[in-house]
Amino acid sequence: MELFFDSNVLLKYMAGDEMAARVVEENSGYINSTVVSEVTYGYIRTITDMSPFDLKNRFATVNVDLEPVRTLLERFTEIPVPPASTILTVISKYKLLPNDATILASMQMAGIKSLATFDADFKRAKNIRLVPEEYWKSK
Repeated sequence: MELFFDSNVLLKYMAGDEMAARVVEENSGYINSTVVSEVTYGYIRTITDMSPFDLKNRFATVNVDLEPVRTLLERFTEIPVPPASTILTVISKYKLLPNDATILASMQMAGIKSLATFDADFKRAKNIRLVPEEYWKSK
């Protein structure tokens, strides 16, 4: 199964979530630059315990080891993001916020039909399969 990984699954994996760990460890898959950005930012926020405002203003003085992020992201194949017009169409059609729309548009462009996510907003996209299945069966 070709599987795209949403950032929330990867962040939960890094935090030790068992369901996320099962999905990540049992599957290979795809990400895009949006996921890279969200995972990196989420990791930095978690490690520094800073608010977005403090992080923006003090990031130049913070020393963060990004090797755990690099090691995790290297497990996946990075696919390109589609043009802005495609993303805007997905935003309008599925009522997704821009980052989620970019993920869905990337999947569509690459022909990927399955998404590992814990984000219920993706339920509006009826043409994809959401995993982990045991999570979505309970929703």
